[in-house]
Amino acid sequence: MTNSGGARPEGDDLAAYVYDGEDEDAAATSFMRRAEAAFLDREGVVGVGSGIGKSGEDTLLVYVETAEAGNALPARFAGRRVVPQVSGIIRPQDTQ
Repeated sequence: MTNSGGARPEGDDLAAYVYDGEDEDAAATSFMRRAEAAFLDREGVVGVGSGIGKSGEDTLLVYVETAEAGNALPARFAGRRVVPQVSGIIRPQDTQ
């Protein structure tokens, strides 16, 4: 018996569990929405993203216009290390 959904099977038969990534995708989407709400209104912040740090830990990348804007960020958000990335001002590209 296998379970291709996000829920674990009942009992101790974990070998029957087949993970399809649904729960992880929903959690990642939820995390990014919370991060956007927490950071995009800050002065000098132009975007957020998810990344992996040098030591392999999950990080929150926060794209900022200047190093000073990056210095104003908290060190951690929702258990992840916040990594400022100076990108400068980001504007939509003119398509004409």
